[in-house]
Amino acid sequence: MAKTPEYNPADSFSLAESDRAYRTLLRAVGERGTGKSRLIFTGPEPIFQFSFDQGEEGVVEEFASTKEIQVRNYDWDPSKNKGDSKEYAAEIRDHYEADLDYAIATGAKRRKPFTLGLDKETDLWLLYRYAEFGGPSDAPKNYEDLNRRYISMLNRVKACRYANLILVQGMRDEWGTVVEVVNGQKKKKPYQTGRRVPSGFDRIDEIVFAEIMTHRTRVEGVNKFWFDFKADFDPEFGKSRQNASLSGQRLPAMTLPELGSFLIEGSEPEEWL
Repeated sequence: MAKTPEYNPADSFSLAESDRAYRTLLRAVGERGTGKSRLIFTGPEPIFQFSFDQGEEGVVEEFASTKEIQVRNYDWDPSKNKGDSKEYAAEIRDHYEADLDYAIATGAKRRKPFTLGLDKETDLWLLYRYAEFGGPSDAPKNYEDLNRRYISMLNRVKACRYANLILVQGMRDEWGTVVEVVNGQKKKKPYQTGRRVPSGFDRIDEIVFAEIMTHRTRVEGVNKFWFDFKADFDPEFGKSRQNASLSGQRLPAMTLPELGSFLIEGSEPEEWL
């Protein structure tokens, strides 16, 4: 039997990188039509779009004539194949992970920034839950293995210092519970709080470098788009690891390289291309 090599802690450490990588991992949350998908296509090419809602039409055409954009559409509908929903979801999940590894390896070969867009992460998280449990029920389950697999998948992107990742999340109505007394018995009753909250993996904020909430307002008949780093808008938002001073700010919508020049102070948009 081969002898296990003796463990040497000195071989386990490596020097931290001192050079800044001009890339980001960004969580973009907002309602429909607020510019989330468009932000992906403003990133450096090649751009690999992982599409679960197939919402590129009407947006991607503006960029496809001048940029290398590859789109992978996933035709996943949880209402299909209800008899084997777990196996059906697991197959698509495995295909997605293989596609992601391919995109990372292909982009990294060029040794310059490139872009991965996940639209929507909301749908991907649902797919992973179906693949693990056969459905999205919130009944008590062992989420540890699922969470670790999901985080490991995202960390594969983080390990590539050329990869920008934009995780698009949608919004949902927030539900709470209120206790009512009926015939002397206490019963919990669900109710809508009136708030809209992000929909997706609730530990994304541990992984990403920055979070924005996208908005659209009409001013004198013109659509104005905004990126919020406003922590007071929602307690889940305001993170900006690369530039903490952005927390609490509202910026006019811009391209990903332009946004990058704010995330890493002193950098120029051209350095993100």
